[in-house]
Amino acid sequence: MPASPNLRFGSPLPQALKLVINIAPTEKDKYVRAFELMRTKMVVYHSKHNIPWDQPWIEANYRAKDNYSVKFHGTWIGFLSLEWKESELYIHTFQLAESIQGSIYGYRIFKWILAEAAGRGVSEFSRKSFKDNLAVDIYKKIGFEVVGSSGPFLDLHMSINKASKKGALAARLFQQRYVKHEM
Repeated sequence: MPASPNLRFGSPLPQALKLVINIAPTEKDKYVRAFELMRTKMVVYHSKHNIPWDQPWIEANYRAKDNYSVKFHGTWIGFLSLEWKESELYIHTFQLAESIQGSIYGYRIFKWILAEAAGRGVSEFSRKSFKDNLAVDIYKKIGFEVVGSSGPFLDLHMSINKASKKGALAARLFQQRYVKHEM
């Protein structure tokens, strides 16, 4: 769809241009796809840091979490694995298909995570990431801070208040940069 000459930054998108992202609990038949996406994305870092990929452990460990499939207009595009604790959400994995990385989709999914956390009274977020993972820069832009490290991993943390403030800024930056992906 060609860009509308009347569409300006900050103006609401017409209904026809809004993204339809659906996030729902992962169905049993989607786990194979989810674990394959995770392996494809993460085996590079595991290999680089001489950490063997243990598929049986991954499958057993992740099935015990709250897992969500992400769909865009009905097409499966990603996988989230979350662990809800008393006042904290631990994000185990947030994997998106290569074709949509670097677009507004990831931020919109993160907004869903924020809304779910607020609804559950969760005030803190944490996660681990490989130090050399390109996503670390994105996590920092939306409000995560590095609070520790161990070997090839970084410990990242963010409060929901910081997420809301930095998230609004990040949303504007993402929308400015990627608005063409929405059309």
